[in-house]
Amino acid sequence: KTRMEEQDENSENFEKLKRELNSSHPQLVTNINLSVSLVNIPFEFKRLVNLKKLTLVNGKIKEISNLDNCKELELLNLAKNNITKINNLKFDKLKVLVLDYNPITRLEENDFVNARNIERLFLCNTNVTNLWSTIRALKKIKKLKYLNFCKYDELAFAENAKTEEGSTTGEDEIYFEND
Repeated sequence: KTRMEEQDENSENFEKLKRELNSSHPQLVTNINLSVSLVNIPFEFKRLVNLKKLTLVNGKIKEISNLDNCKELELLNLAKNNITKINNLKFDKLKVLVLDYNPITRLEENDFVNARNIERLFLCNTNVTNLWSTIRALKKIKKLKYLNFCKYDELAFAENAKTEEGSTTGEDEIYFEND
C-alpha cells in the first residue's frame, strides 16, 4: 500500500470508530488500532468500558486522558505522540505500555502507583534523564519484567554500535525477575 492509501484507510477506520462510539453499543469495542493525527484522546473513549487494547500512534496527543473508564485495558500504545508527562496512570489490568518516541523528560514517583501490573514498558527515544526519580517511579511497578530504553542515533549506530559479540542491537534492555 502507498502512504496515501494507508492514510485513507486510517481515516475510514477512524470515522467507523466515531460512529461506533456514538452508537448505543460502545461496550462492544475491545480493540482499537489507529495511526491518525489526533491532538488528544477523544472524550468519547470514556464509554469504552471493555476496551482491552488501544493503539493510537503517529499523532499529537499531549496527555493520557479520557481513559478513566477503560478498566479492562491491558495494552496501551501511544508511541510517536507529544506526551511529556505520564501523570499517575490508573489502569489495574494494564500489562504493556508503549510510549516510544514521546518527549517525556522524567518519570515521577507517583506515575505508576495505580498501574502496578505493567509487565512490559517501552520508553525508546524519549528524553528521560533523571535517573533517581525514574528508579523511584519504576519501583512502584511490582510486576515489571521488561523495560526497554533505547536511543537511536543513526550515524553513531551505523559506525559505532558493534557489541562484543559483533551484533548491532542499539538497545539497552533491562529484565526484572520477581522472586
